[in-house]
Amino acid sequence: GDMARSALIAASVLLLQSADAFLSTPRALGSAGKPPMLGKASSVSRRLQAAPLGSLSCASDTSSLVAWLEENGCKANCEPSGDDAGRGLVATSAIKKGDEVCTIPIKVMMTEETAVQALGGKAKEVDAETAIALQLLKERSMGDASFYAPWIGSLPKSDQMDVPIMWSDKEKEWLEGTKVGEDVEELAENLEDELSQLKAAGWDKIVGDMSQEDYTWATSVVSSRAISHPKLPGGVALVPLADFARQSGGGGVPEVSFEGIMRTPAIKVRSGDGIAKGEDVCIAYSGSVAGGSDNSALLFKRGLCDLTVVGGSYDMTFGVSSMDPFRDDKEDILEQQGFPTEMAFTLSSDEMDWEDVPQSYWDMMAYLRLICVTGQDAFLLESVFRNDVWDFMNYPVSKDNEKLMLETLIGTVEGALEGFDTTEGEDARAQTSEDLPLRQRMAAACRLGERKALGVALSMYLTDLDSLDSKEYYQERRLRELNLDRPLDESEIIDPDMPIGRNAVDDMY
Repeated sequence: GDMARSALIAASVLLLQSADAFLSTPRALGSAGKPPMLGKASSVSRRLQAAPLGSLSCASDTSSLVAWLEENGCKANCEPSGDDAGRGLVATSAIKKGDEVCTIPIKVMMTEETAVQALGGKAKEVDAETAIALQLLKERSMGDASFYAPWIGSLPKSDQMDVPIMWSDKEKEWLEGTKVGEDVEELAENLEDELSQLKAAGWDKIVGDMSQEDYTWATSVVSSRAISHPKLPGGVALVPLADFARQSGGGGVPEVSFEGIMRTPAIKVRSGDGIAKGEDVCIAYSGSVAGGSDNSALLFKRGLCDLTVVGGSYDMTFGVSSMDPFRDDKEDILEQQGFPTEMAFTLSSDEMDWEDVPQSYWDMMAYLRLICVTGQDAFLLESVFRNDVWDFMNYPVSKDNEKLMLETLIGTVEGALEGFDTTEGEDARAQTSEDLPLRQRMAAACRLGERKALGVALSMYLTDLDSLDSKEYYQERRLRELNLDRPLDESEIIDPDMPIGRNAVDDMY
């Protein structure tokens, strides 16, 4: 009835993209927590037996970069192949699985610490990613006088970057109907707001004139090329040479090591798979999922896709509607549990491993059960249950509540699937077609990944809907906990014709 419709309205969906540092939501300037600084490692990785970069052959447009890296202590069994988008590392010798590919000392990286050194203490007022982007703009304005000039010269120009924020309007049309396409539009608005805030805070006097294109380029370089690690200053760094690596779910994973007598911090990359001489050296970025890559997150954040796999994610945000008659109680419960009144949940193309279910799945189910509470279940929202109500929501509340929650999820997923203007077959052919532009193929891979994530979720929710009669709900659980779900003993049965009252009790005794 009206109550159910109110709950459905309460489950109105906003769609957000989750991706490491540069999300579609505005980044809170200066509010990011600071991970621990680099400390001494408890063990030392085996030393890299690699040729110095200077002895390697290299493309002429990366020769100054290679010389600079060698001069500053980099070691590698790979070299840049360098396409227009500034991507590509190739092995200069055969590399076994688990062997070291390259070691890059911290002195050539851009980190939160180097940003403070270059920009002053004001850099501590913004988050690490923003500080590094601002340092990048400052260093670029210095030209050859910058220590980082050989590396900055190797970076792609705005129109060469494959992150969708840099695509032309015509290319962005390939993303219509996708979550990534929506997030790109929102990100553009957020970056405009950020630049306005930075200028109002006086950053143009420190960095120099910053156009919107300049700032978008710098933030996109950090988003697409940075490596995250908790032992790095600020948890993130731009790492020359490693930033050329493309994506593969079977690629290497960067680690922090400590080199030499002085225990100098460095980023070390080991091979995820065996690599033959001349083959691509890849990194398994944080957009990797079991069995492949999350092409949705990778495309949005890094401008990368693994065109050999179908994998992706789709984020849905649910919230308490202003029309919900129980809004105040529900928001109070969410606040007590540390949840916002609007919250994003990620659907993955990975099949659910019911032996190892992520906590985020249970959080989503509890969250949705709460916002779908209506009618006879509303007594659970009373203050007397406030300390226990979230535990109640972690399990099915009632058949009506569970049905409404699942139908809300199913309707949301089906609505997202209807938003695609291509078929799955068309996207599969486009992803594998070498006759199409790379960005068109990546857009197709994004659609396939999102569609797969939605399909996996839809199948799971439909199966769950079919099992409503086999679930145990709050009332059954409560009776069981009170040991009242058993047949009554004869002593517990009262004759309905027996008079009740003080006189009757006196007569009995």
